[in-house]
Amino acid sequence: MPLMLERGYGRIVNVASVAGKEGNPNASHYSASKAGLIGLTKSLAKELATKGILVNCVTPAAANTELFLQMTRNTSTTCVLRFR
Repeated sequence: MPLMLERGYGRIVNVASVAGKEGNPNASHYSASKAGLIGLTKSLAKELATKGILVNCVTPAAANTELFLQMTRNTSTTCVLRFR
């Protein structure tokens, strides 16, 4: 950020999860950490908006990854149904 502030221009993109907005069953620690990142993004966006630096956060839903495959069937079904 110091270099961006010096230049008066920058773009920051954080990647969180829809779990930070909606919460996921049996994953409170994950949901809380993503909610924290969303909150950080909002605060930084407000602090830096007048300095030429934009801050955004992408919050994708469930994706078929190794982590997703490790979830219990009940939890993964809940996540998929909620985000369709």
